[in-house]
Amino acid sequence: AVANLMWALAVLDDKSLFVVFKDCESFPAIQDLTSDEQLRQLHQACITINLSTELASRKSASLLALMSDTSVARNQAFRSVHSRPSRMQEQVARTLSSMGLDVREEVTDEASGYSLDIVLDKTSPLAPAHVAKSTARWAVEVDGPSHFVKSSDGELHCNGGTLLKRRHLEGLGYAL
Repeated sequence: AVANLMWALAVLDDKSLFVVFKDCESFPAIQDLTSDEQLRQLHQACITINLSTELASRKSASLLALMSDTSVARNQAFRSVHSRPSRMQEQVARTLSSMGLDVREEVTDEASGYSLDIVLDKTSPLAPAHVAKSTARWAVEVDGPSHFVKSSDGELHCNGGTLLKRRHLEGLGYAL
């Protein structure tokens, strides 16, 4: 339950809510995290904590221990999920490639373990000048219908996982 709560707080991006964990004396032991889903949620919450300078300075000893003790298991669980490119993603990659851009598909970000749909090589002679001069790494996430939820007023919004992935990738220096 703690991993799910931490993930939900990360999705909400309400850093004040993470203060709840600042003075927490104990977190579940690694053996209490019984599923890969819990480990993946904890992994994403830890990425949020590590990307936030505000949260990084507020880690309690028990939170630091949890993050350290679960590091290997979290990374393995997170990286164990393999997606297959959709037809739409393949079409986008072909289109970008036909424009002369150097395209790499299904690239794993080593720092986070996230799989990126498409990464563009900024050194390509056909890359727009603002792309080539940018310090950001350029990626394209092709998000189909499963990445969105419809609100009561009928508007589409990113689901929590998609929102969190985008926020993390931007925090890791990607321009999406």
